[in-house]
Amino acid sequence: MKKLFSIVAMCALACPVAMSFADDKGKAPAAPAPKQGEKPAKTEKPAMPGMPTEAEQKAMAQKMEEAGKPGPMHEWMKQFEGEWTTTSKEMGMDGQWSESKGTCENKLVLGGRFMEVDFKGRHQGKFFYGRGAMGYNNVEKQFESVWYDSMSSAIMVMKGNPDKDGKVLTLKGKFSDATDGQPKDFREVMTIESKDKHRQEFYLGMPGPDGKVMEMKIMEITYTKGKAADAKEEKGEKTDKGEKKKG
Repeated sequence: MKKLFSIVAMCALACPVAMSFADDKGKAPAAPAPKQGEKPAKTEKPAMPGMPTEAEQKAMAQKMEEAGKPGPMHEWMKQFEGEWTTTSKEMGMDGQWSESKGTCENKLVLGGRFMEVDFKGRHQGKFFYGRGAMGYNNVEKQFESVWYDSMSSAIMVMKGNPDKDGKVLTLKGKFSDATDGQPKDFREVMTIESKDKHRQEFYLGMPGPDGKVMEMKIMEITYTKGKAADAKEEKGEKTDKGEKKKG
């Protein structure tokens, strides 16, 4: 009886050791601990689950850097830099066209990535001040522009591309019409006539008699290089800061 008890006890002690040995046999040997003064070996495993590896992060950073560099389209945009005299023709509410003079100054900023626009003129007999910005999105492969002015509380966003010859830039967008609160299609066409002259035409999408949207030209602005002496702000008109400019 004592002998049988001894055999059972030995088996009970041996089983955990055997099971442990069997488990360890299927596992890869653990990496040796780094010696004192040595840095642990780098692995390609991400720091957190779902995060890109170090190599992937480097590739992503390189793509972002390349996408942020000015390219041929930014170089094309340089031709609009500087001061311009403007002649605006616009259609009034009565369907009649009127003409006015103004100025526009375009500045390239942030290494030539964007162009800031500063426009001063008249709209329907009142002083008009507008600002905007335009740039070429290398990822979306198109120009993007924003516009806001002293006669609206809205910001207009437009996108588009030049034709294959680089002579005509077409931008399209939408805006909320203040007269009825409905969204309207808006199209801007910029035609380059020479290095010293270009023209913008603006078209508004309006519902036609049959209910379908029809386009109507509402404004045209001609830009001539240089600032004319008679295109300055009039005395007493308010600037963008709300202060009256002294004559």
